Amino acid sequence: MLFPLSLLLLSFNLTAPRNSVASPFTRLINALAILWAGLMTASGCMALTAIDMATTHGDVAAISLLFSLQNSVGGAVEMQGGLWTLLATYQLHKKQSLHWFVRLTGYTAGLAGIATLLPGSDIFQALFGITQLCWFFAVGFAALKASP
Repeated sequence: MLFPLSLLLLSFNLTAPRNSVASPFTRLINALAILWAGLMTASGCMALTAIDMATTHGDVAAISLLFSLQNSVGGAVEMQGGLWTLLATYQLHKKQSLHWFVRLTGYTAGLAGIATLLPGSDIFQALFGITQLCWFFAVGFAALKASP
């Protein structure tokens, strides 16, 4: 539950409009963040339910079904996270608020996340995870550095 909440806080803070009205692009980024946070929460709940069923009931068919659902919702395909990262990085790029290497990391994470749609995309899943983590830390440090 911590990551989805952190994602929402980050998204709404990164896209906070300077005026009172958010642009359609900003609303799209926030809508994708809400979708991604919901998918991560559902995926995590399904995984926890499958683990509970494995330890208490041992129902292999139900466990297999739950893990398949968990993977389809967000355990193996990172398209929604990749799309959000790509758009959020572009938004920050327009504001020129990040170092070029952080932007490169964000674009790499975004494209790798979208590429997880391809069959046999284990390398893209790993690349997305590593670059996404680095991007989140870099954006967080940049936000801390910029805050008064």
